[in-house]
Amino acid sequence: MKSLISAREFLVVALATAMILTGARSTKAQAAGVTLVTDGVPQALLMVEAGAPKSMQAAEALQTYLERMSGAKLPLVIEGEPLPDGAPAGRIHVGHTAVARGLDVPAGYDRTIREDLFEEEGYVLRTLDANTLLVAGNNDGPYLGTLYAAYALLEKLGCRWYFPGEWGEIIPESATVTVPALDVLSRPDFAVRGVAMLGWAPGEQRAMHAEWCVKVGMQDRGRVSMYPTAGDGFLAMLLPPSEYAESHPEFYAMNKQGNRTMTPRSGVHHAMLCLSNPEVLEESIKNLRLAFAGEKRIGAVTEMGVGLSPPDGTPFCYCEDCLAASQNFRFPEYYAERFMSDEFAGFVAALAREFPDKLFTISAYSLREIPPQGVDLPSNVAAAIWPLSACVLHAGDDPGCWRRQESMEIAEKWRRLTPHVVLNRYNPGLMNVYGAGHRSYVPERAVANFVAEAPMMKEMGLKGSFDQGCSGYLISWISYYLKAKLLWDVNADIDALKNDFYNTFFGHAAGPHVRAWWDACEQALGNAQNHAHEDFLVNHIYTMDFVDRIRPHVEAALTAEATPEQRERLDTFALIAEHLDRYAAMNAAKKSLDYAAAVEANERMTAIFHELDEIYPLFVDRKWSIADRLQAVAARMDGSDGETVAELPLEMAFARDPFNEGIMADWYHPAFDDSGWDTKNTFYTWEQQDPPESLRGHSYAGYGWYRADVEVDGAFSGRPIRLFVGGAINEAWVWVNGRYIGHRPHQLWWRGAAAHRIDLDITDAVRPGQRNMIAIRVLKDADAGGGIYERGFLYAPSETAQE
Repeated sequence: MKSLISAREFLVVALATAMILTGARSTKAQAAGVTLVTDGVPQALLMVEAGAPKSMQAAEALQTYLERMSGAKLPLVIEGEPLPDGAPAGRIHVGHTAVARGLDVPAGYDRTIREDLFEEEGYVLRTLDANTLLVAGNNDGPYLGTLYAAYALLEKLGCRWYFPGEWGEIIPESATVTVPALDVLSRPDFAVRGVAMLGWAPGEQRAMHAEWCVKVGMQDRGRVSMYPTAGDGFLAMLLPPSEYAESHPEFYAMNKQGNRTMTPRSGVHHAMLCLSNPEVLEESIKNLRLAFAGEKRIGAVTEMGVGLSPPDGTPFCYCEDCLAASQNFRFPEYYAERFMSDEFAGFVAALAREFPDKLFTISAYSLREIPPQGVDLPSNVAAAIWPLSACVLHAGDDPGCWRRQESMEIAEKWRRLTPHVVLNRYNPGLMNVYGAGHRSYVPERAVANFVAEAPMMKEMGLKGSFDQGCSGYLISWISYYLKAKLLWDVNADIDALKNDFYNTFFGHAAGPHVRAWWDACEQALGNAQNHAHEDFLVNHIYTMDFVDRIRPHVEAALTAEATPEQRERLDTFALIAEHLDRYAAMNAAKKSLDYAAAVEANERMTAIFHELDEIYPLFVDRKWSIADRLQAVAARMDGSDGETVAELPLEMAFARDPFNEGIMADWYHPAFDDSGWDTKNTFYTWEQQDPPESLRGHSYAGYGWYRADVEVDGAFSGRPIRLFVGGAINEAWVWVNGRYIGHRPHQLWWRGAAAHRIDLDITDAVRPGQRNMIAIRVLKDADAGGGIYERGFLYAPSETAQE
């Protein structure tokens, strides 16, 4: 879809926002601009640096977009080749042509390991006279300076790339195009700038995203190699099981049962090494020496060095020496396992000392996120931080959010160990819901968080950020675009950038209403007192009351004056708003145990996924429905697979058990007096209801007990009866009428909603025709959310379901 604005509006937008968008720093400007096109006729040609593919790509981008703007295709000539007949007088010099010599144009690439590594990047835009424009930047090594310069110039002329692909761009139409007088030298504030698309995106989407990243000043990881990537499972690439598992099983981790289970057929990305084994270090050094010499291929090795990370999850070697090397540092609020930061960092540091001219990237993730305490890192070690458990509702400067604050403190501590630190984030940040790998696609708060954190990162001296992203613009919205602007210019005016987007993309009449809707979501998340990284932990924020309150913004936007192209985008926005409305309706239905209505709401959510995908395929990455999971619960209640026996009350009696006294004190017994207990809503976690335990926002960790009496109809006598609770974190034990029933094992948040359910047979303990005491003990330890968060009920399974 070609998006056009009037020539007058094009000039106003271009001149008003040029410096804001590009993050450019102007010095003195020349007296006159350069006219490139007049009434659709070229007035300049593109003179391209010879033998410079990156400059040629920049020139082709200028040629393409100037033609789309004006209808005129500017001639393109490689410097030193003959000019075409009738060549226009104007010149756009692209790259380091002869006119650039002697001028202050960024260039050079010094691979020496030093604190200011990767900081030679930048570009210039300079009008040298009324007929000459220089568009050039640093093309050396991994840099794309001239390409960034070309897109920065096009932004000054009114072009916008808010989202990847044609759907997300604005190309103004004007038969005459004049570049204003320019004298710009621009360098990025951060050396590392990017958002990576996860692998399940189709190839064409990843290619479209990679192209867009360059347009907005970020890096295309496929072409730009800065610090070596430390991907999950890269560690065992040093000693692949296919080569070593049979001859040296002791090279690999011992499990808790005392076994080493690697075989030659084991996947390298799932193999954990025994890092305390001195032969592992010795053999790794030998293989790296061969790889750096080009005599052996190791996938983790790059021109600059090597990136190393154990497998995903919580890998650990339980041999006696590895346990000792870990120093038994424990951070249960992150994981219920000891950390291995000291052991892993010590191993990588030993490798790095053997190759002082190569970079070694540590993945500070999972059991390695917290910096080591007893390891000195050599200057050629870099840290790529992945704060997996960080809150995504608040920024790192929020005094009431210890989780996000601590993620910044972790980065600062890593920075004390090495000058090469990259702080990555997950965007979307509300990662797994309704089962691992599923997202409910509700608006997030990445923009506001990064606006606060970018200056903090700059002050710390961090090298930048390369987020983990996906085809999920329904969630992330313009956060990738605005993050790109902040990574280039930490002082970018975000308010002006937002206004430029909303007023241009949706029109001046509708844009402020669309912005008000998104800003309301952002503000509501920021006002929350809990610290969430899961969609089900914001169900008390995105309620029916909330969506009712912000719906007038949608209605006002839809009735505002707009062009046909803007009207199509407004209809898309209406679908996004309706999706949030249905999300709230689904949760309201689940809260009242009306799972049939929850299924209906979710089916509409899924239909919206498909409608949005038809409009723009990067709105949602995977269009899976959870209606079948909701229907499975409904079937336990509606006679299909079972019949409702009794509903647990929404509010149950509740007491904390910080000293683990409840079992010995018979808190599960019907005769126990719980009249002094508080009550707790069983559709929200403790953090969603309780005030924080400290000014930093810490929440209660430990045991908590729920109790309720429920009436069981005598008609169910002789029938099997089960207890179902939709979700409890992290671990649960159940008693009925004082009789112990069973245990739901410990589950971490990332296991998804299905893993958190309780579904136990209580037939032998329940008493039909009487009131029955249900007691549920829950342990919350390593997560931001804790307790029962989806209301329960008793049901009698049908004979078919039993079979």
